[in-house]
Amino acid sequence: MNFWKTSIVGACIFFLILITSIRVSPALANYVSSLPGMERIVELVRFNKGILSAVENDYMQEIGVTTEFNGVKLTVDAIIVDNMQTLVFYTIESERDLENVIISEVELFKYNGNRISSYGVSAQAHEKITKEDKISGKLTLVYQEKMIIPETFILKLDLEEEDRKLLDEVEFPITVDFKKFDALKKEK
Repeated sequence: MNFWKTSIVGACIFFLILITSIRVSPALANYVSSLPGMERIVELVRFNKGILSAVENDYMQEIGVTTEFNGVKLTVDAIIVDNMQTLVFYTIESERDLENVIISEVELFKYNGNRISSYGVSAQAHEKITKEDKISGKLTLVYQEKMIIPETFILKLDLEEEDRKLLDEVEFPITVDFKKFDALKKEK
């Protein structure tokens, strides 16, 4: 009986690691989806239906602010805001190949310069950015209960390759169109 329990636990752990890896690695997701019967699992795990619904219902606000330094360009393309989080969609471009790139040191500031506190940050890592390719990603800012994001704020961050800063303390001014997101808040 112990053998079966161990086997089931091992299979569950393997399945959990597989699902997590599919969400993080497009190459693994493509490989696994080519296996018979696995393409549907990859589709369910890979795409966030909530984000797709927000985009389809025009809850995404275009920002289009870019900064560039030393051949590396970072653009904040768009945001989705609700009463619990802000999703920041961005694009990275480079004139040279980059590896292990991540957004770090994320801070929010009011326009008067006061730092906004009490939020969590989740950023994607990008294993490889090939010269002159556009790589898209998502930054998630999760608020504490009853935190109110101001209509205008500054998103300040670093872009790093391994331990080297590519962009240091760059600032993106953002004005939130709360009218656009009112319907999204009412739906929840």
